[in-house]
Amino acid sequence: MTEAIARVHTFLNGPPAGSLDTSGLGPGGGTVQLPARLPLDLGLGDALTRRRSAYDYGTGSLSTQDIATLLGWAAGPQRLAGGHQFSMAPSAGGLPSLDVYAIVRDVADVPAGVHRYDRLKGTLSALRLGDPTPALRSVLGQPEFADRAAVVLAVVARLDVTLAKYPIRHYRTLHVDSGIMTQNLYLVAASAGIACCAVAGFDDAAVTELLELGESAFPTLLFTAGPHG
Repeated sequence: MTEAIARVHTFLNGPPAGSLDTSGLGPGGGTVQLPARLPLDLGLGDALTRRRSAYDYGTGSLSTQDIATLLGWAAGPQRLAGGHQFSMAPSAGGLPSLDVYAIVRDVADVPAGVHRYDRLKGTLSALRLGDPTPALRSVLGQPEFADRAAVVLAVVARLDVTLAKYPIRHYRTLHVDSGIMTQNLYLVAASAGIACCAVAGFDDAAVTELLELGESAFPTLLFTAGPHG
């Protein structure tokens, strides 16, 4: 992260609000191959009309198929053109400027923990394993989400990818890219019957630590999801 961006980033996010609670988590390891995403039959108009932010979720797990469909349509590969792989979420310059992490609490056949999503392979790779609920409580401005959501997705911006092509003013472009990704997540969730909510209230430093991000990446948004109540 350049010095100029670091100053802006620190000013916007402020000092760490607390410490990350990793008491439920241990070392990671292992990869889950997600199934192919299912077709989405709901029309765009219906998806836009049904889109909601849900603060309470039903009991039970999300399925691996739910996660595969949500991630695959919102953030997975779209088309290959001129040797370049484009994503379902368009980005400035077509760059892979965003990563998605899945903080899993209750997803069938996916171990609880912190996973990194590989959009090209359709896999989740475990960085930490165990119950992430205490960690989520410690990073969220509304800690009740930690006990309700089956999974929390973290949208992460990659400065190393963006600044390799663009000047530092494109720090703001990463947030535009993140907003597009978030709208994708909302519309796919509406189409797939998944309850969800975008969450901007979190401790930036603690989430960065939880996801084990380097200096060139930062979380832009969290996205909670679970079964409908």
